Amino acid sequence: KAFVYLTDVNQMDDGPYTYVLGTPSERGFKMANQELIRRGQTETDVTIYPSSRVTPVLASRGSLVLSNQNGAHRGWPQGENNQRCILALNFFQA
Repeated sequence: KAFVYLTDVNQMDDGPYTYVLGTPSERGFKMANQELIRRGQTETDVTIYPSSRVTPVLASRGSLVLSNQNGAHRGWPQGENNQRCILALNFFQA
């Protein structure tokens, strides 16, 4: 996935994209994620990891972010008076 921040995302209250490094190859990640889906959880897979493992992607508007969507990721919730706007592009293997 690729996206461009259309607003500055310089702090957690701006709702940055977040990623848990190493999760695409972690044993049990896929099973934990499937279990959350099976239970109908509205929380994302990032919430099963300690916050110390969550890496925010902070950047100025106009920044391009490329992401491996096979790992634990989410857009962090914005603060009460904050907003995040992005242009997102999804790529699929044909």
